Amino acid sequence: MFRNPAFFASLGQNVFPELAKKKRFKIWHAGCATGEEVYSLAILLNESLNGADFHTYATDFNHQALTAAQAGIFSIPTIREASGDYQAAGGLASLSDYYYCEYGSVKMADELKKRVIFSHFDLVNDRPFGKMDLILCRNVLIYFNRTLQEKVLSLFTECLAPGGFLCLGSKESLNFSAVSPKFNEVDANEKIFQRQ
Repeated sequence: MFRNPAFFASLGQNVFPELAKKKRFKIWHAGCATGEEVYSLAILLNESLNGADFHTYATDFNHQALTAAQAGIFSIPTIREASGDYQAAGGLASLSDYYYCEYGSVKMADELKKRVIFSHFDLVNDRPFGKMDLILCRNVLIYFNRTLQEKVLSLFTECLAPGGFLCLGSKESLNFSAVSPKFNEVDANEKIFQRQ
C-alpha cells in the first residue's frame, strides 16, 4: 500500500484539486491486482475530498486477484510497512483509522469499499464502459508488447473525459505512442498525464 508515496503526493497536489471542481467523477484502476492501490487512493480521497460524489471501478484479468482485492484483507506486516509511506503520501490521520485486526490479519474498513466496484476486465479484448476522470494503470503495460501497449493506450484515451488524467508506472510512457499528442504532461517523474 502507498507504494511510491511521491506518486500519491503528486496526485494530491496536481489531480485532486481538479477532481474537486466536478460535481461527480469516476476513477478506473485498470489492473488493480490485489487492491493495495485501490485502498490507498480511497483513503487519500476520503481525507482530501470528503463528501465528494465519486465512483471507483477496480478491474483485473485475474479472478483470484480480484477476489483478494474485494476482500480487502492484508497481512499485519504489510500494513505496518505502509504506515510510513501513508504519511509520506500526504496522509492526514493514522492509517489504523481505516482497518481493524481480525484473526491475525488486517481487514480494510467497509467504508472504503462503498464506492468501489470490482470487476473482471480484459484490457486487450473488452470494450470500454464510459468516460472516466482518472485512470490508473501502473506497471501493467510493461508486460505487453508494443502492439498491445498501443491498443490499451488507445482504449484509455477513448475512455478518458476531456481534461481527465492518466497515470502510468515508472517504467511506462506515452513517448512514441500515437496517442501522445492528445495528452499534456502533468508530472514527468510520476508519469501523470492529462487528456486535452
